[in-house]
Amino acid sequence: MSNVNGTTSKTSGAGGIVNVGFTCYANATLQAFRHCYNLENLFQEDKYSTILKDSCKFNELTKQFANVVQTLSTIQSNSSIRPNGFWHALSEVTKDSCFEHLALREPHDAHEFLMFLLDSLHESLSRKVNMNITKCDLKSERQIFQQKSLEVWKESFQNSYSPFVDLFFGMFHIQTLCQSCGFTSNKWETFNTLKGVIHKQNDKLTLIRCIMDELNEEVIDDYACDKCAPKRSKAIRKTRVWKLPKNLIVVLKRFTYDGNKIYTAIEPFGPELSLHDLFSQSSPYKKSCDYQLNSIIDHHGSSRGGHYTAQAKHRSEKKWFLYDDQNVHSMEGPNMGETSYIFFLESK
Repeated sequence: MSNVNGTTSKTSGAGGIVNVGFTCYANATLQAFRHCYNLENLFQEDKYSTILKDSCKFNELTKQFANVVQTLSTIQSNSSIRPNGFWHALSEVTKDSCFEHLALREPHDAHEFLMFLLDSLHESLSRKVNMNITKCDLKSERQIFQQKSLEVWKESFQNSYSPFVDLFFGMFHIQTLCQSCGFTSNKWETFNTLKGVIHKQNDKLTLIRCIMDELNEEVIDDYACDKCAPKRSKAIRKTRVWKLPKNLIVVLKRFTYDGNKIYTAIEPFGPELSLHDLFSQSSPYKKSCDYQLNSIIDHHGSSRGGHYTAQAKHRSEKKWFLYDDQNVHSMEGPNMGETSYIFFLESK
């Protein structure tokens, strides 16, 4: 990387993680994930312990994750940790499950590990809460849509609410237009990551373009319309963002189904990124669309192996660091290109 310094002065909160055998995927994920500042606050100050669910199988993993976050926030950039407790907890919680392979010392996908970790932390801190929706006269389409979206949000999280809901979960607005009768159905779905399509091309792609291509209109050939069923016909489905979380995770689809990798580079963007173009025209949340970059997970090499590193902005120093397992170097700023894989953004 051209803007990585060979040496760095000691900086508290910028330590590395020892690679204990093909664990770069987890090391990079832990480093990038912990630089979501709201997440760091939750675990650094032990706020999480007051809402830890009783007798949840993910509790020990959550405690060990908190220990990793707390330790990394204090050690200096010339130091590193060996989180044996975290690895033991991961091995125990994945035993005899479909995620058992994540504890094996072999290459894994950082995205899969991140989703497992996020879901586990959310589960251990989730609880049943009361979500009340204020009833009012619904006169406009916008008001009706807002009411329906709140009902979906309530149904999704009332029985399993945690701090991760507001931090990492957003909502899609999905509209399906029947080509036979012209009726448009509307539904809402929650998500915890946005995905971006990467095309094979010589020119660089913007992150917004990648996400928009993932949300492109989809043609459905055998659609069962709510209005003209049981007749089936063609339909056009359009997905847009209804609501974004405080911390947005964007994953680029670099790995293909045939086992290859797409190396198209991402165009660098400035300190602020507007996501306005992703929103549904009916969304009342369009004003909350400006984000800043906190960290990136990079994948170097081919899909059949390779190596993971992380880039992250130090919370207090406002400097960027490259985390390559136990090796940490200061950077002039973030590097975006053909290795960029997972982006962590935070609302302004």
